[in-house]
Amino acid sequence: MVETRTADTRTHSRAEDGPGWLAGLASVLAQATRVAVRLRPDGLLELSDRGEILGYVDYVDPVYVALVGDCPQFAVEVAQRATLAAAVDDVRRHQGSGESW
Repeated sequence: MVETRTADTRTHSRAEDGPGWLAGLASVLAQATRVAVRLRPDGLLELSDRGEILGYVDYVDPVYVALVGDCPQFAVEVAQRATLAAAVDDVRRHQGSGESW
């Protein structure tokens, strides 16, 4: 039996698990939202839709930080959420609003 992890059912610590748990969550999230999610070497989740970068999500214990922008160095924090899904929703909402950062 395969265990499916979600942001709501497990507490995380980068020191405990490393980036593996985040990659697993990214895979589940990509299937659920149809947003492509890629774990970058720097630990950020890169969110894209049809090749266009929507933004990034970082995990800073105990919250997920939603960042909007084309590149992580200049991305702007738009929210801190308790779940990965909520942070992704914030990135998508800001991207769809037409606001320029």
